[in-house]
Amino acid sequence: MAERLVQRALHELARAVAGTGRGRRPGVGGILLVNETFDAATPFSGALEVRDRFPGAVLVEGAGGTTHASSLSGGACVDALVARYLKTGELPARRPGKRADVRCDPLPQPTPTGADS
Repeated sequence: MAERLVQRALHELARAVAGTGRGRRPGVGGILLVNETFDAATPFSGALEVRDRFPGAVLVEGAGGTTHASSLSGGACVDALVARYLKTGELPARRPGKRADVRCDPLPQPTPTGADS
């Protein structure tokens, strides 16, 4: 079931950016992907697969991170890249190979509150 949902999401994303066959449509910039390495909800292997399917995509990795909400959450590196993309449409350079294009520090792990020590 989950694989079917992922395939459908990829299909819809492909339709949204189709046109040139390069993961871009005239007048529409590339895709900025943000994923932490050990995010259980969206495995990093899936982010690499999306990046591979869309050559106009750039992947930013929260290296070693575990959260599902790393964008605009206080991580200076990721936040700056997302803000620049939203403001200007500018993407970091895409690197060759099956890997992230930019590696940022992950968000810190949360500190439990209200727990007895």
